[in-house]
Amino acid sequence: MKRRILSLSTWILLTLAVLLGTVTAAKADTGPKPSVTVTLENLPEGTAYATLLSKTRSTGPYSADVSYEDHFGSKDASQEIWEAFDSYAQQDDYYFIGFVQNVTVSGTLSWTYYPPQDFKLLIYLPESNSFLISEAESRYAFDSLYTADCSLNPITFRSSLFTLSRLTGFAGRLLFTLAIELFVALLFNLREKEQKKVIILMNLATQIVLNLILMKGPSLNFHRLGLNSWSFLFILCEIGVFAAEAFVYTKKLEDVYHSKKQLILYAFLANLASMVFGLFFNSLFPSLY
Repeated sequence: MKRRILSLSTWILLTLAVLLGTVTAAKADTGPKPSVTVTLENLPEGTAYATLLSKTRSTGPYSADVSYEDHFGSKDASQEIWEAFDSYAQQDDYYFIGFVQNVTVSGTLSWTYYPPQDFKLLIYLPESNSFLISEAESRYAFDSLYTADCSLNPITFRSSLFTLSRLTGFAGRLLFTLAIELFVALLFNLREKEQKKVIILMNLATQIVLNLILMKGPSLNFHRLGLNSWSFLFILCEIGVFAAEAFVYTKKLEDVYHSKKQLILYAFLANLASMVFGLFFNSLFPSLY
């Protein structure tokens, strides 16, 4: 009877994962995207606009080969402002690819959709018709956070890998993953205290390693191979997590009720469920991702 219940639960879980995976795949932009956020310190008074000049001619939908009328994204600046950035870039070895943000009030430049990998921060002050430029910088993490001192020439950056928002997001993802994988454990009749302890500790270890690798992913330069850096790395990491958990579970959880094949299947389904449900809920709770 237990075997029949386990088999039925497995098929139900697989069906839900496939359905959610199909929905997630259909929404091409629901997955997490790299970002660059720059907090601008000592920004001169008055109106200010900012962009990131790109080392490459394009990134995602942004391109140096389009006009103001055809450029991608919001029209946060007038054509006059846009063309001022474009003219400046003609004299630089980096490209203006169409992204402009008014930073007068926020004091923050936030590029959350296909930001350049290698860039220079460029600020335009229309009231004095002057520019502030930084040295070349590169994204160091999936979400790269900087503080820029605009009183210096050139502008200098400070980066931060660990912030309160990142730690909060990690805690949320960890709790979500544990909830999913412990639920799947119940379907596999892994209910003993020691069994749950092994699952919790293993997930804590793999989630710490997974998140550190994904945060540092851009520095591995997968983009130079023509690959989507985060997606490629994410798939590799998920395979690694499954392999590590399957290995530990077959060593620590095997008993008269659970064979190695069952435990490997549990590791596979638990990770599949947490991955697919995680990508799905990313569209509902993007602050956790």
